Amino acid sequence: ISYVDGVSGKGIRITTSDAYVESLAQGLNMDRWSEMTVSVWFKLERQTTYGTILSRAALGGNRGGTLGLSVGGSSACHGSFGCSGNNVVSSAFSKGHPPPLGKWHHMAATVGPRVLRLYVNGVLDAEHVRDRPHEPINDSPDYAFTIGKYRAHRENWRDSYPHGVVDEVKLWKRALSASEIKVLHESQMQ
Repeated sequence: ISYVDGVSGKGIRITTSDAYVESLAQGLNMDRWSEMTVSVWFKLERQTTYGTILSRAALGGNRGGTLGLSVGGSSACHGSFGCSGNNVVSSAFSKGHPPPLGKWHHMAATVGPRVLRLYVNGVLDAEHVRDRPHEPINDSPDYAFTIGKYRAHRENWRDSYPHGVVDEVKLWKRALSASEIKVLHESQMQ
């Protein structure tokens, strides 16, 4: 990992699957949260197969995970988002073209009581009705929050990282509104 100019201050530049940041901090454990939001800025230099920007998952093995946020990759989409196992919440995703390379993009994902939402550059891009509405998120204190790699099933997939710069990763214990997401995006565009 190297630190380069980000959208605000310094961001992390990821160019291999061995370059990532992870934390086992207990404050990142989302177990029993009823809502959440994750927000990130990224600038891709090239497309990778899976493009996982961040995840919260077991360190190795195939126990699964709580959270995954990806961009582009083999599905050639704007982004994908999944939260929690055991069918509490299913993935939300957007079809279409990946964001252009070499430009900053903002992605935010929310889990509300009934719906997951994915926002790209301040605009709602996809939403998905939760399989089991109002059920809290499943998480584990053994899971790590990882920027730049998916740590569960895909740990051995050499091309699971976002080749580029990641900055301003934020996590909330509530679902931000569409207007709050728009403000987050616009605050860095000035």
